[in-house]
Amino acid sequence: MTKRLPIFPLTGAVLFPGMQLPLHIFEP
Repeated sequence: MTKRLPIFPLTGAVLFPGMQLPLHIFEP
């Protein structure tokens, strides 16, 4: 899942540039 971790924050930042809450949830 190490390869998917960097993908989630990047996609989330593009889709929701003002939403950093989901980013912290995905991170272990």
